[in-house]
Amino acid sequence: MRRNKKVYLLTAAVSSIGLSAISAKAATTYDFGITVGAGNTYQVYALDTTPTQDAGLAGFEISVDGTGGASATAGSIAPAPAGAGGVGFTTPESNGSVSGANWVNMFTSQNIVANPYPSTSILAGVGQQSGTGPGGASWGYTAGLGTEIASGTYSGTGTLTVIKDETHFAALTGTQGTWSSAGTQGNITTLVFGSVTVGGVTPHPIISLSTTAPASNYGNKIVNATGVGNGTFQNNPSSNKLSVIGGSSSYLFDQVTGISSGQGEATGNVEGTGFNPGTDQEVYALDVLASAGGSALSNANLITLAADINSGNAYGGDAGNEGAVVASTSLAADPFPSNYNLFLTFSSPTQADNFLGVDLTQDPNIPAGAVVSAIAVVPEPMSMGLLALGGLGMLARRRRTA
Repeated sequence: MRRNKKVYLLTAAVSSIGLSAISAKAATTYDFGITVGAGNTYQVYALDTTPTQDAGLAGFEISVDGTGGASATAGSIAPAPAGAGGVGFTTPESNGSVSGANWVNMFTSQNIVANPYPSTSILAGVGQQSGTGPGGASWGYTAGLGTEIASGTYSGTGTLTVIKDETHFAALTGTQGTWSSAGTQGNITTLVFGSVTVGGVTPHPIISLSTTAPASNYGNKIVNATGVGNGTFQNNPSSNKLSVIGGSSSYLFDQVTGISSGQGEATGNVEGTGFNPGTDQEVYALDVLASAGGSALSNANLITLAADINSGNAYGGDAGNEGAVVASTSLAADPFPSNYNLFLTFSSPTQADNFLGVDLTQDPNIPAGAVVSAIAVVPEPMSMGLLALGGLGMLARRRRTA
């Protein structure tokens, strides 16, 4: 059973007439959201959606529950900011020591709530904005999420939900960013709790090269059309394929650009054809953006992405087993336009027609939201005579800066 006691979620609040105790009618609202990350981890955030009413989060007690086959296996309040000398979220505290079969309970409050510390020891603005405080305390803020206050691990497939077992909540008086006193309480907080679905998709490689259409994990086939998931093919648009021209080590690349009107997609697959012989080494080039319609993914993140594709992890290698893939951020002889920033070399394909599938959502080490806005392909080795067809400027161009 859960702890059978009154619990408090404490905020600092200001009335419409100044620094006196606030009326219970002046409700502040906190949204407790939950996200999941790599390695079966979860993160809990506190977001103050009425920040002009109060001075930020002062304490909380939450449980993370797993349902539908999911279980919260551990929890920690360590993300909640704390500093030297008892400043911040230091008392009382529980790092998930109270738990059940599928849930863990975490609670803490700022030391000022329980002890006669001066108001200058309060960390004001938690859940409202990023900030720093005495004792070296600091905290972040993510738009739409707020400040991370707890984290933990989970197992299984199902739903994780942040819950509050009891309905008694309290507040401290004060103005936004300052405090007038500690300990004056009022039942003023409205709470909104979030949930997230976990599991359900078997981890799989970021890249797939196959002789047939890849699994649904790799999105829809890109065709020559406008709209979401589609793009513009260069050499033979009506075929809806990347169609390389030439043969016997003398090819001209093909590309599909403007995927989803330039916004890009995190998942998708494209068919390539015209490789003659089909066993020629194939090089695919991707234009990877940090976000939909945004700038190029940073060099550091591109290096990470390439390393993850080359790794032996669940998200590494070639899911289609059509070729041994090596990812890189540059080529010794690069025939592609300057927007391409990630290159996939397949050394042992078997067919003249194949499908490249991409699923960037599988890489836990690059920013969420990364997308591919264009894909190109050419067999290798390339002839130097063919490179000249693109003009000397193609060899001397500068790669786009992320």
